[in-house]
Formats: sequence, structure tokens, C-alpha cells
Amino acid sequence: MRSVAKQKNKFDIGNHIRMIRLDLGLTMDEFAKKIDDKAKSGTVANWETNKNAPNKKRLKKIAELGNTSVEHLLGNYR
Repeated sequence: MRSVAKQKNKFDIGNHIRMIRLDLGLTMDEFAKKIDDKAKSGTVANWETNKNAPNKKRLKKIAELGNTSVEHLLGNYR
């Protein structure tokens, strides 16, 4: 049961990141450049497809860009 919850949260993170990027009207490359100077379009693609998750610093920047909280990105809606 726990792995199902992890999968759901993992999906939510990627989906939230994708929606933030699309709402901003940015390509993956443009979005990556707004996160930090080391992020690339492939990095964003991996986040959106849940192959990897952003680190805490990047999560905070993504939340700021999306005018939301890190907790919301992580699926903590309580």
C-alpha cells in the first residue's frame, strides 16, 4: 500500500511541475534556465516523467515560479 502512495505522490510532483511550466508558457529549456544555471531541458523532462525528482533548492524555486508551496508540489494538501 505504501508504494502506491509513493507512486501517486511521485506522479503528482511531475504533473504539478509540468502544469507550472505550461502555465508560464515556457519550453523545458526556458523553464530549466529559470530554475538554476545547471538545469537542462532533459532535467525538466526527467522531473515531469518522474524519472527523477528535484532537490529541495530546486523544489523551492519551482514552487516560487508556480506561486504555490513546496508542500503542495509534494501532494501534502492537509
